[in-house]
Amino acid sequence: LFGLLILAHYQTSPTDLRLLLDCPDIEIWLWRDDMAIYGVALLMREGPIDAALAEQIRAGRRRPRGQLLPQTLLAHCGYLAAAGYRYLRVMRIAIHPACQQQGQGGRFIAALTAHYRLHADFLGCSFAATPELLHFWRKQGWQAVRLGLSKDVATGCHAAVLLTALRPELQPQLSTWQQQFQQQLPVWLAHILSDLAADIILPLL
Repeated sequence: LFGLLILAHYQTSPTDLRLLLDCPDIEIWLWRDDMAIYGVALLMREGPIDAALAEQIRAGRRRPRGQLLPQTLLAHCGYLAAAGYRYLRVMRIAIHPACQQQGQGGRFIAALTAHYRLHADFLGCSFAATPELLHFWRKQGWQAVRLGLSKDVATGCHAAVLLTALRPELQPQLSTWQQQFQQQLPVWLAHILSDLAADIILPLL
């Protein structure tokens, strides 16, 4: 499992192994049969956040460890309602190179989505926004709700946040967040994100 993570991501380190062994909020999924492991997904349980702490996060006074998705929606987007939901954040998903380009990743995501419909409100992810990754997640039907305004030092890319609602009644909330993001994006493209490549912009719209 850990070898597959190393193959898939250059930032995998021994501290990730400690996280797998010790973190009570992480869930580890394998895509496998009796012969081999073909894929792995690591998901982190996040939220809900109590109202008092959520207000401090939105105001920029607190940044508790973890809780990346609700904190991003609170601190960077100002969505106070985001604090009340339960999230599963896909930290990593990796398919063995010999099995890629066969739809395995999409089937893995579909299986996770089906499983968590009764256990959380949203599935989400945050990653360095490259055309390939944006295309993959948008192909799964996930919606963009945030793009970082500055580039990450390690990746040289802007960070994107995408979500999918796990229950039909939550789709209006997700659509509202997506629409607000899309209303802000043209303003950013005219100024701070003016050098953003078209193949990054198009999947976000």
